[in-house]
Amino acid sequence: MSKKEKTVRAWKDPQFRAGLTPDEKKNLPEHPAGDGALDDDDLEKAAGGLDLPVGSGGWVCTLTTECGCPWGN
Repeated sequence: MSKKEKTVRAWKDPQFRAGLTPDEKKNLPEHPAGDGALDDDDLEKAAGGLDLPVGSGGWVCTLTTECGCPWGN
């Protein structure tokens, strides 16, 4: 298996990656898409593209008309 193939497999296959030696893991390049982790700011924005405020019990409905949602005013 070439170095390129091994790198791609390590990025895609967690079991394969877990079987790498410590040196192989250390020399593994960073995945071009990153690690996929989202911080709190990213998670707050992940509401279908809506920028909704966060309340103490979760999302807060800011609609002024009755919409029929469980959070309606």
